[in-house]
Amino acid sequence: MKNRIAILMGLVAAIVLLFTSTSIVSAASEGKERNRQLGTKERLTADDVAYLKNLPRDERRGILLARGWQEIVIPDQYESYQDLVPVNEITKAYQEALKASGGDVASNEVLTQSDQMRSLDETLKAIEQGCMDKEDYIPFDQFKREERWVPSPKDLQRNRGVLGGWGTSPGDRNSCDFDQSANGDAILVKGSGLFPGVFCHAALVVYSGYYYAFSVGPDGDSGVWWNTREQLHQYSHASVQRVNTWPLSSNRRQNAADYAYKQLGKPYNWIFIDKWRTDAFYCSQLCWAAYYRPSPWYYKLDIDGVPDGLDFGAVAPDALWASWRTDTVTCSD
Repeated sequence: MKNRIAILMGLVAAIVLLFTSTSIVSAASEGKERNRQLGTKERLTADDVAYLKNLPRDERRGILLARGWQEIVIPDQYESYQDLVPVNEITKAYQEALKASGGDVASNEVLTQSDQMRSLDETLKAIEQGCMDKEDYIPFDQFKREERWVPSPKDLQRNRGVLGGWGTSPGDRNSCDFDQSANGDAILVKGSGLFPGVFCHAALVVYSGYYYAFSVGPDGDSGVWWNTREQLHQYSHASVQRVNTWPLSSNRRQNAADYAYKQLGKPYNWIFIDKWRTDAFYCSQLCWAAYYRPSPWYYKLDIDGVPDGLDFGAVAPDALWASWRTDTVTCSD
C-alpha cells in the first residue's frame, strides 16, 4: 500500500514538473517573440513601455538598439568626474579669451568682475573642488552605472504619447530649498522617466513677479513653459546647479535667464539629437542654449559636460550635472 502511495505521489510530482517546465518554456518563447516584435513595432503602447522597463538590461538593450536608439556609455578610462574635465580645451579657451580681452569688444566683459578674477591654475583647483563636491552628492561609480539612451527621432515622433520627454514622470517628492537659487541656475530633478540616467528633467531659473512663475522647463505637453516650485518638488530628488561663467562676467547668468524667458511659447523639440535648433527646445537643451547662444563669438559658454566622443548632438540633464561649469548650490536628500 505504501509503495502504491509513493508511486502515485511520484507520478503527481512528475506531472506537476512537466506542466511547470512546459509553462516556463512557453513563457520564454512568448517573451522572445514579444521582444522580436518590439524591435520593429511602429507604435508602442503604455504596456510595451512598462514591459521594456522591467526587462533585464541586456534584453532591453537589444530591443532599443534595433529601434535605432543610441546608448551613452561612459568609457572605462573615465573613473571620476575630474576625468571628464577637458583641461587642454579649458587652457586654450582661456588663452583665447585673454587675447580677445585686449580689444574694445571684450575688454569690459572678460575677467572684469571680482568673482571671476581667477588665474587658470586657480580655476583648475576650483574645478577639482567642484568635482569632489559632486562625488559627495552622487558617487561617480553610481553616476557611471546609470543606463542612458538617446531615443531615435522616429520613436519620439511616433510614440511621444507613451515615451514622453525626459521629464514627464515625477517621483515621490523632494525637499530641495529652491529659495537658494538665483536667475540662471539650472534645476535638475530625478523621477521615473524612461531610462533618463540619474536626472530626467531640467529647468532654468527665471524669477518673475509671480510666485508660481519660477523656472522655465520645456515638456512634451506644454512646450517651453513655466515650471512651478510645486511641480519640481514632485520629483524624488532635485539639485540646484550654478553655472561658472569664467572668464566672462557673471552677468551671463542673467543673460541666460533672459534668453530662456524669450523662448516661452515655443514647441517641444522631440528630436533630442538636434540640440542646435532654436525653433523648438527640450528641457536640458534650453538650459544649454541659454548660455551658449547669447555668448560672445570670442568665448562660447558650453555647459554640456559630455565628452566629445560621446556627443550624439543631444544634451541630457546628466550632462549638465557632469559639466565642469556647474557647481551644486543645494540639493535634496
